[in-house]
Amino acid sequence: MEKEVSWDDRLKKTKWSGKNGAVYDPSSCVAYVQKDGQGQADITPIVNVWLSGAQPNRGVVIVGGDEVEVYTREHKSADARPQLWVDYPETTTDPLTAAVMQHQFEFRFISHTLSHMDMYQSAGTTYEQAFTEIAQNLNVWSTLNLPELAQNRAVLVTGNHSGLDDTMGTELDPSDDLPYPQGRNQAFIRAAMDVGVRYLASDSSRLNQDREEYVPGTGNQMILLPRYPTSVFYNTTSPYEMEDEYNYIFFERHVEEGVDPCAIPGAICQPRSYQQILDAEADTTLRHMLTYRAWPHYFHISNLRDYGNGKTLQFDWLHAVMTRYESLLRLPVVNAPYYEIGERTRRRIEARGAHVDAVFDSMTNQVTLSANRPVLIEATGLSKGQSYGGQSQQVLSLSKTPLTRSVDAGLAY
Repeated sequence: MEKEVSWDDRLKKTKWSGKNGAVYDPSSCVAYVQKDGQGQADITPIVNVWLSGAQPNRGVVIVGGDEVEVYTREHKSADARPQLWVDYPETTTDPLTAAVMQHQFEFRFISHTLSHMDMYQSAGTTYEQAFTEIAQNLNVWSTLNLPELAQNRAVLVTGNHSGLDDTMGTELDPSDDLPYPQGRNQAFIRAAMDVGVRYLASDSSRLNQDREEYVPGTGNQMILLPRYPTSVFYNTTSPYEMEDEYNYIFFERHVEEGVDPCAIPGAICQPRSYQQILDAEADTTLRHMLTYRAWPHYFHISNLRDYGNGKTLQFDWLHAVMTRYESLLRLPVVNAPYYEIGERTRRRIEARGAHVDAVFDSMTNQVTLSANRPVLIEATGLSKGQSYGGQSQQVLSLSKTPLTRSVDAGLAY
């Protein structure tokens, strides 16, 4: 979250402890060079000091002359945004990839755009660029021989869910945003369709993206799959960072603007501790789960950093959520693959468009079902299904020809 860092202030109206941002160790500086109008610096020595434990990782400060301009990730031009390059010797696999390969059958994988490239139309992303980003990511999947590529070819998550709405290059100013579906990049949508994508992840907190529906212009082939964001933010790796970010977003920034946070929907009236944040997240997530929507919650790789003793923000969140769930319910939590969620979503959408009719005969304990066109439905309470929570569940194929099934009236506790 942008905190309005400037040469004079570390936060809005909050001065640096040193003059004009001079809160760094000059002996640790590395020089940057100008190349093609851009500044480049090799910060390997700084990172090595962090890795050795000699100095804590508190980030970097960029110190320049009078004419130096440094853009942020929110800049409308992708070429102007800062980039971090990590190089490994050609004969060496990077540690993360090596670890994933070693434990590949313990993970599920979802296809992503290869370089997290923005798919916004205002960013100038073309059909060719979008197609290449998606296809190359699938090629990496194939090269690494990771499992379930065939099932997951149809599923896609874009960086920042871009390509559905459009921030118009001003991510911090929502006033000019084009929401989904008006703001979708149709060149990106066409490219995704041509690669074979049929299920596209969305952010349920954004306008019009909390819908299970066909994406307009795809001939009822591509489906929007909503996902829930959490308050475990993308740029947090430790309880301290999460607490600081959370309280700024939901409390401090309103105070800085002279507004009572208690009067702001979604804000909090006083700062929260890390445990209080986890408790609030557990309450929110439990309400999500009780809707019976098969919408997953999403996180970022930074949330999996070991901040000490094998602990991570994501697993702290999971523990808090499951503790709250198990205090109230005994039903097992089913964690389905995303492609399976897509298939089930398609069945629900198609069933909504068909006239499904059911007639129960209490004398024979049977129900007769039909639909005005062929469709698959999920049915609960019929005999010979898969048991969940003491009830039988199964998928039925319906058509105009009536289908009769016995009802399993028993409910096991």
